[in-house]
Amino acid sequence: GAGGGGGGAGAAAQLPAEDERAKMLRIARGVQDLVRQGYRQLSPEHFVRAADCVGELPSGSFARRYLSGFIMNGHGNLLVAQGMPSEAGPLLKGAYEHAMEEAHQGLCDDQYSDIVSFASDLAINHAQNGDLYQAEKLLKRALYWVQSARTDPDAALLTATHSNLGVVQALQGKWSAALDCQERAVDSDTGEDHVVSVAASVNLSMAMRREGILDRGAALARQCLARSAIVLQDTLDQEGALDGDRASVAQASLVRAAALVNAGLFSLDQAASGADIDRAFLLATEALDLRFVDPRPALLLQAIAAPDLSVAKAALDKALEGAPTDPILRCAILENSVACELFDLGKADHQRFGLDAGCGPVNQLALCRLPCGPTGLEMWVQDHSPFVSGLTLRNFIRDAAPLEISAPAASAP
Repeated sequence: GAGGGGGGAGAAAQLPAEDERAKMLRIARGVQDLVRQGYRQLSPEHFVRAADCVGELPSGSFARRYLSGFIMNGHGNLLVAQGMPSEAGPLLKGAYEHAMEEAHQGLCDDQYSDIVSFASDLAINHAQNGDLYQAEKLLKRALYWVQSARTDPDAALLTATHSNLGVVQALQGKWSAALDCQERAVDSDTGEDHVVSVAASVNLSMAMRREGILDRGAALARQCLARSAIVLQDTLDQEGALDGDRASVAQASLVRAAALVNAGLFSLDQAASGADIDRAFLLATEALDLRFVDPRPALLLQAIAAPDLSVAKAALDKALEGAPTDPILRCAILENSVACELFDLGKADHQRFGLDAGCGPVNQLALCRLPCGPTGLEMWVQDHSPFVSGLTLRNFIRDAAPLEISAPAASAP
């Protein structure tokens, strides 16, 4: 009788622990759902609510640390997409530091994807805030991690890291290194992630154009036009089935816009007639019709390929609205605006712009290669390569399985 009574008492004593575990699971899965909704609906409010709820989990628990990283990464990437890279910095840095802490504690053995993806997102943020040195340094570390992992490298992650590094090197004027990185990105691509695959190909085509490899680059640009249209349409078709997955539409739209602008640039570079310049204008106009996309690169292309200066001025004025924070884009817009005014007044410095002295103003901006940025780098002013961000977060969102957590460790007596 005593034994039976002891067993009953033991079972009763275990109930509170079981209840505590059930509570942790409920909170953790609720946070997981909030992160998914915040990502899919591009809603910062969901990430704020998730951050409040995760604080109810025991301090130091795996679920709290794991989910906190995704909350910060997701919220940070959302702020970047909304044009607030400065505000996103602390959140993306926090997510990266969380992942590094997990690795140091041995909790992410061979699970390098969080670290690499979060590092890549933070590096992109450094680049957007003008710190290209830190961006390149962090991306090179991320590339080392993904290549030296004891498990087979995640193909999409390897492709994206190579491609992002190439974009940063291009922004520094390291054209040859950028081309090499983009070629490595495409070589490592398996095509499993369609957005990453097309983005890497677009970036390679851009690098080829900058290095003067025009025929191969133009052929690749045409392929990217077709592939990006398919990816975007497939994503739009799935949007309803994915509970209004606006984030996936935004990513596919970003790549589509980059493919359109890139193809327009090739059309200008290889222009044999006014029809080629008109085609560039139409491609820019199509890019401006896309949702969730920064319109400024397309507006710059539209201004350069405009049929007359009044249309060019209108596009440049619109590009200046909202005080763009990207220093390269802002400088490019201002440079083009000045050039536009000079052409309109008939006072353009034709030698500076590489034009014949007798040329007229209409469509001649298409020939300009203007210096932009404090270093005076020569680049097409409307270049805006697509970075690839949030890969681990996307996998987290797509994984329908609810989070499983271990029971909380017993406190020391």
